Amino acid sequence: MVHICNSLIHIYHYTLGAYHRAWYTEAKEMPKVWLNGKIVSEQRARVSIRAHALHYGTGVFEGIRFYDTKKGRAIFRLDDHVKRLRYSAAVIGVTNIPPPSAIRKAVTGILRVHPYRSGYIRPIIFFGESTLGLSTHGLKADFAVIVLPWKKYLAKISVSLKTARTRRFNPRAFNPNAKISGVYVNSITAHHEAEQAQCDEALLLGDSGEVAEGAGENIFIVKRGVLYTPPPGNILPGITRKTVFEIAKNFKIPAREKRLRLADLYHADECFLTGTATEVTPVGRIDGKLINRGHVGPITSQIRDRFQEIVHGRAPKYWHLLTFVDQH
Repeated sequence: MVHICNSLIHIYHYTLGAYHRAWYTEAKEMPKVWLNGKIVSEQRARVSIRAHALHYGTGVFEGIRFYDTKKGRAIFRLDDHVKRLRYSAAVIGVTNIPPPSAIRKAVTGILRVHPYRSGYIRPIIFFGESTLGLSTHGLKADFAVIVLPWKKYLAKISVSLKTARTRRFNPRAFNPNAKISGVYVNSITAHHEAEQAQCDEALLLGDSGEVAEGAGENIFIVKRGVLYTPPPGNILPGITRKTVFEIAKNFKIPAREKRLRLADLYHADECFLTGTATEVTPVGRIDGKLINRGHVGPITSQIRDRFQEIVHGRAPKYWHLLTFVDQH
């Protein structure tokens, strides 16, 4: 009997020890996130099933990239992303918007606890509590930041686009300058159409048939050496889009905002997408029609290559666009 009891005790302690070792390993390896001023394991970051953002899409977010450079990891255009995040939060009525310094601290702080040399940062402000009513009056918003080792989205030499039946939402229905979570259902629906057509990405048109943007990207064309892109009003004016204008100015490439029709894209000399996830991605085919015989054009190559030099810290002139997080 004593022998049996001792065996059971041994098994108990072994099992308990194994459990604690497994728990410690899991806790040690579990990705960390920033949530309301604290760094916690992703497993412990809980959101209520009644969250207003879950039911009604009342959240705003940013997609930010960081890159490996000779000076350590660098976040690209952090201040621009922080500014837009706060603007978007104000649009949906958040009253407890974190100050810029707090957002920068959260983004750089959570990145420092991750080993990834390059990847993607997703800060999000959202209404995490709710009575299930539509009103957000009196509700406090939560603020979280996650880090992922994401590779480049649409990582191909050139991509194919499909014009979606789904139209870009009317700018009188939503503020197109704000990056609102719920609005992305519009993009997701369009992207599903592109997938069904075995294309890489969707192209959305506005109500009157003018070109708006990709499902998650801005779009540019080149015609006779001039760069064109749709003007603000029914697009999200992207931060990478802004960078392309700066690069074009540096190279003395004429760049203009202009309302574009599908025919302008079909007969373009070159075409490319821009965005945090896509960076600068050449377009080789639109609705089955080849652009530049499917080849990457010279201006597209020039802008894409310069962009890569900038984000990887190889262009000192643009270091002011980078936030180096590994320097002390």
